[in-house]
Amino acid sequence: MSQKEHVKLFWTGGWDSTFRLLQLVIENKTSVYPYYIIDTNRSSVITEIKTLRDIKESIKSLDIQAYYRIKDIRFFSIHDINNKDINREAYLKLKDRSFLGMQYEWLSNFAEQFDIIDIELSVHKDDTTFFFLKNSVEYVSDPITGSNYQLRRGDASIEKEVNIIFKSFKFPLLDWTKIKMLNYAEKQGWSSIMDKTWFCHRPIRGKPCGICNPCRYTIQEDMSHRLPSLSILRYNTRYLYDMFNYIKKEKDRVKSLINLK
Repeated sequence: MSQKEHVKLFWTGGWDSTFRLLQLVIENKTSVYPYYIIDTNRSSVITEIKTLRDIKESIKSLDIQAYYRIKDIRFFSIHDINNKDINREAYLKLKDRSFLGMQYEWLSNFAEQFDIIDIELSVHKDDTTFFFLKNSVEYVSDPITGSNYQLRRGDASIEKEVNIIFKSFKFPLLDWTKIKMLNYAEKQGWSSIMDKTWFCHRPIRGKPCGICNPCRYTIQEDMSHRLPSLSILRYNTRYLYDMFNYIKKEKDRVKSLINLK
């Protein structure tokens, strides 16, 4: 199989990357090499890895040929990724302008360290990351992978920091919303698989917490049906959680100042 006949994809077991996986292996009949980075800072990591296995088995029941197009997942540890000062500086400058998840710093480090180019990131239209990409990408049509977006290569007008962080990636879902994916998945008969996807970073008794950023975004993107009622309640009273965290941080800060004296 030539390099052009397969796709490299960051697959987390979440809604967006799973939707993209289904597009590739079922619709495009393209082989996929999934990459998963183990982040031991997230309490959901075991749930996510289990979700990858469960989704793959569900695809096997739906389309055996699609199942075999999913190659062995390539696992890496976040602790194996080297830090680069230039990427750190670029990330912090972008983060100062608008919210940008910390994963983009180590994803850019990872891609450079392991010399991986054109790996797909499932950033969608509702994603906060869209802010940094919307004016810097170009549409790329590919008969194997379908529509895709990438930074305009060789364009000096693209911000230096945007280029540093995002140059190694392609963005196949940049013109999709979660609701558009939901409706499309229902038409394609993928709903049972999509329902297995995971998003929460800090599950409580195996259920979404309703408080972490992915839970908040899921609710804000009109996908609240994916959370149980208790999680929705936590979301609706999240200001109490935020206040508790603020007070705790202030206490810790004061303690550290006292200890320095």
